[in-house]
Amino acid sequence: MYKDKELKEEIKNLFNKKCAYCDSRFLASSNADIEHFRPEKAFNPFQNNEDGKLVEPGYYWLAADWENLLWSCILCNRKSNLDQPNVEGVKPLGKKNRFPLSNETKRIRSHNKNLKSERKQLLIIDPCEDDPSEHFSFPTNDEDSGIVKAKMMDDNKPSPKAIASIPIYGLNMIELVIARKESALDFKAIFMGLLDSINAFSEKKNAGEDTTFEKEKFKFQKDRFKLNYRLLLTI
Repeated sequence: MYKDKELKEEIKNLFNKKCAYCDSRFLASSNADIEHFRPEKAFNPFQNNEDGKLVEPGYYWLAADWENLLWSCILCNRKSNLDQPNVEGVKPLGKKNRFPLSNETKRIRSHNKNLKSERKQLLIIDPCEDDPSEHFSFPTNDEDSGIVKAKMMDDNKPSPKAIASIPIYGLNMIELVIARKESALDFKAIFMGLLDSINAFSEKKNAGEDTTFEKEKFKFQKDRFKLNYRLLLTI
């Protein structure tokens, strides 16, 4: 079933050719998986952000359920030892069979029960249901630029879903952090260029001088901003 080209194409287009977890668009030559959000064969409880023993069976009745299928890059879908900024040594990142709940006794183990009751216990972000901005923060200072962190909630504690989702989805694998940092620097450079163009235009206009060059430069910087914004949406 999962090698069916038509199915793969439908799911890929449904997710705009981007990974459901890290939101990256990978090249045509890169590998991708049709991922089961709820693991079909066995699950890893991943309690307290620690891997546990696999528990069988998994969510076997959802193996072909359309709502349980996602488009994922292999680094998010599988588990690999990867580097992260400000973390010593490589750590196991990636989802694989990890599927933690806040209350393990509430886990649904049968197709005869309603999954809606389990959703309240879900400890990771559901890409098709949750709003990531409610759980993640994106620092803008130079040191932490590009790094995803857990957002502080109303109880002044970091989002439990973010704490579990960041390692499970590998959101701070070094390549992703570098890509975000590069995008932030590009936008900063463009904004500085726009400000310089505006200031130069104002000075020449006030002095009664020709502003043709400044107008063209401003248009160029504005077009760069639009292009980079469109590219950012496809990272």
